[in-house]
Amino acid sequence: MKRREFIAGTAALLISPRSSQGQGKRRRLGFLAIGDGSGKALNQAEVAFIDALRSLGWIQGKNLTIEYRFSQPADRLTDSVAELMALGPDILIAPGPQAAIALKSATGTIPIVFVGVADRKRLAATLLRLA
Repeated sequence: MKRREFIAGTAALLISPRSSQGQGKRRRLGFLAIGDGSGKALNQAEVAFIDALRSLGWIQGKNLTIEYRFSQPADRLTDSVAELMALGPDILIAPGPQAAIALKSATGTIPIVFVGVADRKRLAATLLRLA
């Protein structure tokens, strides 16, 4: 997938909820994180991402469904990815490099969005692997 196609597709999905509401279609996001997910404790970047979606008109339970998968231990990652793929998400959210690489290995057609990566060197290495 080319960069411009990805950006256009992601923008269309995330910015125009009214067209989806008119058609009665609820969008499904697949969220994959490495961790235990007890209580779905999201970090600040992930919470900011969800808040930004809300400010753009994407309301969970109304026109948006977010499917969370937390892979703990990390060797369960393959199972978590398979569960998300089976749900048919419109877009995939990867809060870190390990999740992004796992998702990329499972699909070449569903857009994958990084929520936040603190280590720039690790981000660069991940982007090279995803390219």
